Amino acid sequence: DDSDDEPAPKAKAKPKAPAKKAADSDDDDSDDEPAPKAKAKAKAEKKEEEDKDRVQAPDRAAFDEGLAKIQEAIDGFQKQQQALNEKIKERSGGKEEFFAQKAELRAQLDEFSAKIDDLMARKGDVNKQIGDKRQEGIDMKQQLTKMKKSIG
Repeated sequence: DDSDDEPAPKAKAKPKAPAKKAADSDDDDSDDEPAPKAKAKAKAEKKEEEDKDRVQAPDRAAFDEGLAKIQEAIDGFQKQQQALNEKIKERSGGKEEFFAQKAELRAQLDEFSAKIDDLMARKGDVNKQIGDKRQEGIDMKQQLTKMKKSIG
């Protein structure tokens, strides 16, 4: 019986020792792990908050791609502007001719207006002379009638 008891405690003792080591390591791990896990979680949360607050680094390729699209749009608008400027120049050529013809007609109108003013001045002089002659005739008739009365 004693020989049976001895190997059994040895057998039991061997598993107990690793069990104790495992228990000790579990206890040590359980005591040590929650604290580092909590600290790690707190650090991770802080990092996440900092990452949220932190501006992300720009993506150069996406920026260049967007810039290229914008530049293409600008180039398209510039081509449209050039086409419209050409149309304006074509129509402005007629505008210049119009203003040249208008200036010519204005010069002719000014010339005719000057002639009309000259003729109106001459007409006024002639009318004045005619009026003077009439008045002179009336005055002569009045003098004649006075002379007839005084003589006769």
